[in-house]
Amino acid sequence: MSYEQEKQVAIEAALTAAKLCQRVRQERVQAMEKSDKSPVTVADYGSQAVICRAIAAAFP
Repeated sequence: MSYEQEKQVAIEAALTAAKLCQRVRQERVQAMEKSDKSPVTVADYGSQAVICRAIAAAFP
């Protein structure tokens, strides 16, 4: 069983998310605090959205 398509989708999504994180980091966005007191940034939410959208588009 080959997972080449899944692998390609994952790689492309990760690269896109990484580029988003780099852009956000350059803008020096402040971290917020989640309910458990751990830090989270716009980049975290954005990268999650990018990855979820890529998976949903490739595997409806």
